[in-house]
Amino acid sequence: MIVWSDTLIHDLKWIALKKSEAMILPSHGENFGVSLVEAMSLSKPVITTTKVNIYDKIISTKSGIITSNDINSFYKGVIKFLRFSKKQKIRLSKNSYLCFSKYFNLENNLESFKDLIE
Repeated sequence: MIVWSDTLIHDLKWIALKKSEAMILPSHGENFGVSLVEAMSLSKPVITTTKVNIYDKIISTKSGIITSNDINSFYKGVIKFLRFSKKQKIRLSKNSYLCFSKYFNLENNLESFKDLIE
């Protein structure tokens, strides 16, 4: 089942993410996909477009499905995910947390951040 929602906030957002199998963001342009990073922090694979500026990190870590920014491509990406085996979905979930840890977890990247500031 796919559930499309309006903006979710506070506890409702985190409950929905925890219960989900993946995060789907059909974006036409995001400087930074915060909701995708939040989902990856919970080991959720992501499905989004090349218009989200973190798509290259998602590709490099194999933590989700990246599509072109058109309805046909996005539809195929969602169907591809739905057809994945349980084993494939588990691998994407593990990779998604690794992506979060490698690129977005400030605790793990504090030294790099400190070097950038200096």
